[in-house]
Amino acid sequence: MVEKGSDTFQNSDARSLRKRITVNSAIGGSTNAPIHLNAIARQPTSSLILGLGNGWTTVPLLVNLQPAGEYLGEAYHQAGGVPAVMHELLKAGKLHGKTMTVAGTTVEQNCSDTPSLNSDVIKPYAEPMMEDAGFVVLKGNVCDAAIMKTSVISDEFRKRYLSNPGQENVFEVRAIVFDGPEDYHKRINDPLLNIDAYCILVIRGCGPVGYPGSAEVVNMQPPNALIRDGIRELPTLGDGRQSGLLVAHPF
Repeated sequence: MVEKGSDTFQNSDARSLRKRITVNSAIGGSTNAPIHLNAIARQPTSSLILGLGNGWTTVPLLVNLQPAGEYLGEAYHQAGGVPAVMHELLKAGKLHGKTMTVAGTTVEQNCSDTPSLNSDVIKPYAEPMMEDAGFVVLKGNVCDAAIMKTSVISDEFRKRYLSNPGQENVFEVRAIVFDGPEDYHKRINDPLLNIDAYCILVIRGCGPVGYPGSAEVVNMQPPNALIRDGIRELPTLGDGRQSGLLVAHPF
């Protein structure tokens, strides 16, 4: 790229950005991805302003990788990594094979001969870990838009919060609001908050404007008393970055 005088944005047309959305969803990727992809899409050299929800939800989860699966990153790499995932997506017609990449070659040239080396780690497209495993876009009177990573919704979480008869996928909870991570760490175990299994933990003031560097400081766990009682996860909501959570479901 340096020798040719090219940059990332020259390869960031609409098809390229949709490719990144698709691959990120198929690997159970980070909630940080929408932030970065939106930033890339807003560059003057890009032809697409990426709307949240555009293609996120309808991609199956192909990678059996923690926290959405069983294996660690080493096994994923040994099974073929991203090229193997893209190979499955390419065969299924979910990627544009002629899309150029930063290597100066097309997706088809790069990934047509990179099959999975372990089908228990990187699944065939027809036998995914989960159907429709991308991000769900939520909107309401709390914020303009929020996303939830569906590939890590546990059976326990779904049973407790998303299985009310007649109101499936809807839950009512009491909000416990913290002004930044410092406030959260100071008060999360305060008995006066009376946090129980039917609360949502909220951190505000941690976005790109409100907190230095938009740091990844919105990761939250239940108070120690709930964890001791076997409640390892609560819904969480924040305006900052939160990813890689093992014991909470972030918005």
